[in-house]
Amino acid sequence: MYHDTVRRTTISAPDGPLKRLRLVAAERRTSVAALARWAGAPRHRKEAPAMPGETLSDETLARLAQRARDTLSHCRNCAQTSFVVLQEEFDLHGQPILKALTPFPGIALRGETCGAVVGSLMALGLVYGRDNLNDWDAYLGSLPPARRFCRGFEQQNGSTTCEHILEAKLGRKFNLADPAQSLEYVAAGGPEVCAEVIAGAVQTAAKLIARKR
Repeated sequence: MYHDTVRRTTISAPDGPLKRLRLVAAERRTSVAALARWAGAPRHRKEAPAMPGETLSDETLARLAQRARDTLSHCRNCAQTSFVVLQEEFDLHGQPILKALTPFPGIALRGETCGAVVGSLMALGLVYGRDNLNDWDAYLGSLPPARRFCRGFEQQNGSTTCEHILEAKLGRKFNLADPAQSLEYVAAGGPEVCAEVIAGAVQTAAKLIARKR
């Protein structure tokens, strides 16, 4: 319908403006078609080859994992921990993002998406994302590394969802917004389990970021 409107409203326009509008419409059709092809592609499609770039050493990965454990031990926030470790390692801008991530563990302790996923994806977005909302190439280009991260995280933890991760690793779900269940989570070794989840997430994201540097 959009394209019909463009044709009707420009039928009597001078040749220059008409040509420009037709080019804009064609570009929009191309962008939307590209997105549709990506979104509608089979889930079993062959993944793009690994991106070239720096390979992180085992020592670097171990250091990042330990930094994640240490940061979590004093801030108790998986979203902020994962983001700030990557931010500092790769000198990323985004201090307001760090503040904005404050309520994101388990999406406000509702047992939803793990904060380590959110924080890591924020860091990946700063590296692979777009500044211009019309930059479709950058948008589509940001999705493969994000999906690689999520797939790696799922392989490590079985899910990207907080309550399912805790259930798999601790044997039950916890309502971390409930003070009593929060204490039970601590007694069951929850903080230590989450520290390892975050450490693995940071390592996975760091490998992807290093390929872009």
